[in-house]
Amino acid sequence: MTTLLPDPVRRYAGDEIRDPDFEVSWAGAGPSPGYFYFGSEDGRLRLVAAEGLVPQNEFPAAKSREAINGAASLDQYIAVSTRSEFTLWSMPESGEDRRGEFFAGAHGVIATASGQFVAPLGHTGLLVVEPKLDAKTPMMLIKPVGDGLYFYQVVSLDTPGHPETLVCASRQGGIAALAFPRHDRPDTERVILSRTFPGLDVIDLCSLGSDLPVPAACAAGKDCTLVFVRDVLSKDDPVTLRFDGVQGTAYRVMSARGHLFLLTSSSLYIFPGLISRFLNGEPIERQLTLVHALPMEVVDANLADDRWLLVVTTEGVRVIDVDLLVGQAPIKEPDREDKEIRPTPSKPLWKTQGHEITMAPAA
Repeated sequence: MTTLLPDPVRRYAGDEIRDPDFEVSWAGAGPSPGYFYFGSEDGRLRLVAAEGLVPQNEFPAAKSREAINGAASLDQYIAVSTRSEFTLWSMPESGEDRRGEFFAGAHGVIATASGQFVAPLGHTGLLVVEPKLDAKTPMMLIKPVGDGLYFYQVVSLDTPGHPETLVCASRQGGIAALAFPRHDRPDTERVILSRTFPGLDVIDLCSLGSDLPVPAACAAGKDCTLVFVRDVLSKDDPVTLRFDGVQGTAYRVMSARGHLFLLTSSSLYIFPGLISRFLNGEPIERQLTLVHALPMEVVDANLADDRWLLVVTTEGVRVIDVDLLVGQAPIKEPDREDKEIRPTPSKPLWKTQGHEITMAPAA
């Protein structure tokens, strides 16, 4: 069942989908533009059309029946993650589902530009899965030699002229990046470059675009510190900022169309044009920044199609059009707060370290 919020809240805060028979734990991009995946608290995955927000079909995607925390698609393959397992599904035209499984707690899953699934498994490493369901699904573990890195979130950066790069939120390990080691590029340096400073706890990060001269990203600390990295494979210090008035514990950081979105335990914060200004070389650490705040009780959020912001709340899912969210200032919307804030920059003592990695078949 879909419940629409009244104007003007609906226009800016999105249509909220509520279904008492499907308690949503995660929402994100579907198999193609115009479709979303919703994951449930009991391990089901539902396909939803963006037009009309109409459910298409669903199936029990997690054998453990635990809450889904990630899903991604490549061709006819669907990868699903929970705190207990990673599951690879095939959806052939015959309708017969087949699956490959890896039983380890995952924090999510992504599909890379080179056609692999990657799931962060905490101290266990990064699980890399080739989307095949033969007698044995090819699965590899990437892990640094020794201890010290925790793989919490991961994004894939595909920049022209550069090898595909995996960038990870590594909690107290900071931001960790490596050129994706692939069998067709045996010359790829197999080293993870991590950077952090005392007190930093990176919980999420996002790509700043795929058509850039170098792979760039933004990371968020648990305390809402924002870290802007112009080149994730360089050893240059990032730009590190805090914005007074941004409250709560950070959950997600996202970038779309030159804008930045920070989801915290208290609000959704929108920074219109901040990414465009950073990429254009402007000194964002010294400039006033417009910040919109939409207070809401949230669980999670993801972007879909570089247009839709899918915010999982305690009541359902809000589907928000990014263009409307960062458009003209709203009229008669009592909850939204707009402020111009001069950020507080810092120059922490960054520690940069290279970690050799091993790649081995996942048992």
